[in-house]
Amino acid sequence: MNNNKLTRAIRLAMIMGAGSAIATSAPTFAAEESASVERIEVTGSRIKRTDMEGAAPVTVITSGDILKMGVTNVGDMLQSLTSSAGAAINTAVNNGGDGSIQFSLRGLGSQRTLVLVNGRRMVKGGNGPGSGNTAAVDLGTIPLATIKRVEVLKDGASALYGSDGIAGVVNIITKNDYEGAELKASYGVTSEDDGRQDSVDFTIGTASDKGNLVFAAGWSRQAAIMMGDRKQSEFELRLYEDGHTEQGGSSAPPWSNVDGYDGAPNVTRGMDYGDWRERDGSIDSYNYNPVNFHQTPNEKWHLTAMGGYDVGSIGILEDVRMYGEASYVKHSSDVLFAPEPLAPLVFFGTAAPYSPDNYYNQQFGPKDPNGNAYELQDWRRRMLETGGRASSSSRGTSRIVLGFEGTFSNGWDWDVYYMRGDHTSSTYQQGYFNLERVGDAVGPTHFDANGDLQCGTADSPIGNGCVPLNIFGEPGTDTEVSAEMLQYISGNYNTTNTGDNYTESWAASVSGEVFELPAGMVGFAFGVESREEGGSYTPDSLLLGGTTTAGSSLATAGDYTVDEAFIEFIVPLIDDVAFADSIELSTALRYSDYSTFGDNTSGKIGIVWKVNDEFTARATLSDAFRAPDTSELFGGANTQFPAAADPCALQANPSAGCTSTGVLPNWDDGSIEQIPTRRGGNINLTPEEADIFTAGFVYSPDAVEGLSMTFDYWKIDLTNYISNIGTKVILD
Repeated sequence: MNNNKLTRAIRLAMIMGAGSAIATSAPTFAAEESASVERIEVTGSRIKRTDMEGAAPVTVITSGDILKMGVTNVGDMLQSLTSSAGAAINTAVNNGGDGSIQFSLRGLGSQRTLVLVNGRRMVKGGNGPGSGNTAAVDLGTIPLATIKRVEVLKDGASALYGSDGIAGVVNIITKNDYEGAELKASYGVTSEDDGRQDSVDFTIGTASDKGNLVFAAGWSRQAAIMMGDRKQSEFELRLYEDGHTEQGGSSAPPWSNVDGYDGAPNVTRGMDYGDWRERDGSIDSYNYNPVNFHQTPNEKWHLTAMGGYDVGSIGILEDVRMYGEASYVKHSSDVLFAPEPLAPLVFFGTAAPYSPDNYYNQQFGPKDPNGNAYELQDWRRRMLETGGRASSSSRGTSRIVLGFEGTFSNGWDWDVYYMRGDHTSSTYQQGYFNLERVGDAVGPTHFDANGDLQCGTADSPIGNGCVPLNIFGEPGTDTEVSAEMLQYISGNYNTTNTGDNYTESWAASVSGEVFELPAGMVGFAFGVESREEGGSYTPDSLLLGGTTTAGSSLATAGDYTVDEAFIEFIVPLIDDVAFADSIELSTALRYSDYSTFGDNTSGKIGIVWKVNDEFTARATLSDAFRAPDTSELFGGANTQFPAAADPCALQANPSAGCTSTGVLPNWDDGSIEQIPTRRGGNINLTPEEADIFTAGFVYSPDAVEGLSMTFDYWKIDLTNYISNIGTKVILD
């Protein structure tokens, strides 16, 4: 288990009003599983039934199972399932993470796993460039204390639920019928005595003959772990094709790495190395790992209210019940990267030549054969004095559901509801630099009449409080980058970026039994839904101008609407014959009309063969789709910095193709850098489409009480895949 997990924990759970809580909350699920008590709707079908086993593979995790796992959020629980089969961001992801927790079913990406709460969509959310309109749900916004069970459908689900369900569905069922009072508190640390996690949750529920009300509130906090506290942050050696090895790391150390004279290789001068010499990648690379977060800190508050009221009968509408859900989660989190590697030309594509008339270049910079300073186009310096690039985000997620449900006089069930979810984010960044000011600070300098060093020449001074920059010293020495220097080149650079997501839907459905066949009653469900999805992202003005080392970004805003209708049937084919207690066929069809790309039709067919009480076989064939999200459609162009290796730099003797583009014959840096890469949305995108086949069986031997085994085969053919072209692909 990873060190960031709770490998050594102390758990405390206090139950208040225990008699009421245990008597009403735990048996609720048991009653639903009983074939003789009531019909329920199981994920993977809209038809209520008494049998929990359908044609599609569904994993059910109860609240008791979650408690035994010792997790503090539903996302960590889901990521521990074997069916996740791929990486998804969580609080252990610093570079590329945003404090959210996602789930990638079948390893197909979080955006291809549909997340529902009580069978209804959950609003998506995150933070960072281009988000506030992200394509995935943050599972950290669903309070663990409110969960009764989690159902994971491992099959294509577009015919039943619409877009996004290519890999499957996570349906989180809440404790909306809870009675009693419960207080839970937990404390845990890792086996390294760090990464502390605390949580407190309180749930109370009451009911009468006419209705019920459940209220839950809670708080949780997770402390940071630095990568320097783990052995895996140490240097690793890279083995190259010619047999030589070099330290992994960055070519921008906390000392200067600059142009050699007249096209010679870069030279460096660290405190331990004496005078200027040619840079040696085997000893001069900087290990930036230790000063990054290994586990990101976060804090969360949640409030949830759920309830229902029995209205009674109105004409042909019987057992009418009004219900509602309301929740709000406030979430703050931080990420911390190594201090900025300031290399204006190479890393950020902005020329900021270090002038030979700059005082610090003249005094401390490398010299030409005549002993004079020369212009430095490629210069690099890790600005360790800043303490790092820090990003703090504050997010709020709210969701309301209002609806009515009941039965018609003929026994059919009906449901009508309105749902609205909103996610807002605000991200504060610091530790970055204004490239225009950097250019001024490394330009020519002069001394004024008072003997103070000033930017610019005597004939053309630069005002605006410009402070000349000295990159030739080292942190912790008299020649380090001073606070005044940092203050000027940062330009008080503390940006605030905001974003939001929303989803709003109106839906109505009806289900029941239509007629009887020799093997049993034919069940059906029919429904319609109208939904609107939207999002926006507003970057800071400095990001809009593209003059900072934090990259550049344009604003994002957009929305789309979709109108849908679905129909589903379950047809019993055989009942109670030799080698078949039952065989039933299920089929579903959904039509979707999008305002962006047009219409789409998805279908599904499945079969369940229950041989006896111990053995059940099943198979499904379906097609699914994922509509392009608001971030993919309307995302404003932004610059990100993914790590990639220059294919020319990794060659001891660059090919003619490399040298013809201007690469020097002796160029052999060999380092993996974070490459500025421009990305943005495309309004002309069409949906992803998938053909899906699943087959398997369930074996529950009577001889071993409580044992149940499932075996599943799945195949997903995904076409029209929506993605950015990778930085490495472009370089190659």
